[in-house]
Amino acid sequence: MTSQEQYCLTEDITRKCPECDADVSLSRGTRDAEIVTCPDCSFEMEVVFDPSTLNLGEVAKRVRKGESPYDVSKLDLTVSPTLVPAPQEDEDWGE
Repeated sequence: MTSQEQYCLTEDITRKCPECDADVSLSRGTRDAEIVTCPDCSFEMEVVFDPSTLNLGEVAKRVRKGESPYDVSKLDLTVSPTLVPAPQEDEDWGE
């Protein structure tokens, strides 16, 4: 993935608000770094796709079975998004 490309959800999912623990729906097409708002407490969050969340369990299973771990055609390489507090913008006092 180049620096120009972004991760994008391919299905609707739900995550928990880090502030109030309410369900926050993320719809298909939601992109990395998108700002979403909690429907319960109005807390603003940034959607972050972290490549370290790749599901590598399938790779381990294949190695245990003696299969090649390098055939990625059958692996689930889904990156799971998390919600973090949105970055705060600094005040611009016209300086």
